[in-house]
Amino acid sequence: GGGEQKGVVEYPYISQEKINYYVDSGLKKFYFRPGYMINFLLDTHSPADLYRKIRGAYNFINYNIEMFFNGKPRS
Repeated sequence: GGGEQKGVVEYPYISQEKINYYVDSGLKKFYFRPGYMINFLLDTHSPADLYRKIRGAYNFINYNIEMFFNGKPRS
């Protein structure tokens, strides 16, 4: 199973699981910054844009909750 964003690189000495872990960690650190979240919401241009952002945030948060409790996302 992959992460929220699957890595497209392979290295002989790093497992795909470890790559996905670091990708997920970087995404969380980037997207959960308060400044980013405020700008993200203020840059909403339409109801459809707001819906898309809410749905994406919901999926991202659910993925992180599943990883926290189960150690892997649902397939």
